[in-house]
Amino acid sequence: LFKNSRLPPQLPSFRASLPTWSMVCRAVQASNDCYDSQARTRRGTYTPADTSKDIKAMIIDDQLIDDTHLVIVSIRGTQCQSFADWAVNKDSKPVKPVGFLDDEENGCHAGFLQVTKAMVGPVATQLQQHPASPEKPSLLFTGHSAGGGVAAMLFNHMLSTSVTSDLTALASQFSSINCITFGSPPLSQAPLPKRDPGSGVFLAFANEGDPVLRLSNAAYVKSLAKLMTASLPPSVKSVAAPPPVKVVRRSRGSAVVYRQVVAPPPPIPWEELPLWPTPPAPLTNAGDIILLRDSESGGAVASRVTSEDMRDVIFADLAQHTSDMYIRRVNEVALATMMGRNTD
Repeated sequence: LFKNSRLPPQLPSFRASLPTWSMVCRAVQASNDCYDSQARTRRGTYTPADTSKDIKAMIIDDQLIDDTHLVIVSIRGTQCQSFADWAVNKDSKPVKPVGFLDDEENGCHAGFLQVTKAMVGPVATQLQQHPASPEKPSLLFTGHSAGGGVAAMLFNHMLSTSVTSDLTALASQFSSINCITFGSPPLSQAPLPKRDPGSGVFLAFANEGDPVLRLSNAAYVKSLAKLMTASLPPSVKSVAAPPPVKVVRRSRGSAVVYRQVVAPPPPIPWEELPLWPTPPAPLTNAGDIILLRDSESGGAVASRVTSEDMRDVIFADLAQHTSDMYIRRVNEVALATMMGRNTD
């Protein structure tokens, strides 16, 4: 019922090749697999979390896409019962990534930066142990929610040219280095740099309504809480009201209650809806943001948006943050692309 609870109806479509969509589908499944350490259908090598060392659980797997090897590094997101995970998420105060990223002045989410630094060694060790192949494989970092945030920072660190580590030393062993995240929170004061398109993709998939996409400080949480208890604005009360009920008494017999058949009022055009005031966002999302939402016909669509587009939104639908929702929409759009259907 507020204009900034969703983005404009008309947005530029996201177009990608079939190999890219194949990689996206593998990424979203790997991101989901990380949450279940006992999954029988999970592929790859699972490494459990070590909260004493700020290390998240991860999966490293080797898959084939059109005879090309793809090494996937998937980082687990927040475990609801993990106090350590929530402590990391809450520590959002920007700190400079000195000696870790090329742009040392770009303040980053302190909690995610700390975890990323701790995971450089374990990720590099796992990649070094990976079997060699005749041709250079591609590398993909991925994760859902907080896992996506750490994946994006690992990706940017590995491609940094002004710093060295066990992970940056491995960059030349891959034909391309990619990062695809799902429902990741804001990471840095300025958008993390987008690399040369020839070196790989950096995509951030975002379900419209997912509150984590804007969750960068306590002020936003307070704004959400205020919204939940706020009265409806006068301009939308009639739209939200249930149909009226009237009592009709027949000339013979007892009174019968009928629900009056009344056509609902026409929806208010998106442009005329009121705005909910949102607090300034200290951090921005990383990567090329791809908005996922359902079209009027029911199928999922993917659109390109910018960090500026996301700056003033008020997203509050937790159902949009689930891995299952991301899997459904990604697979629907990928299938439509494969079948040549128009998903606009």
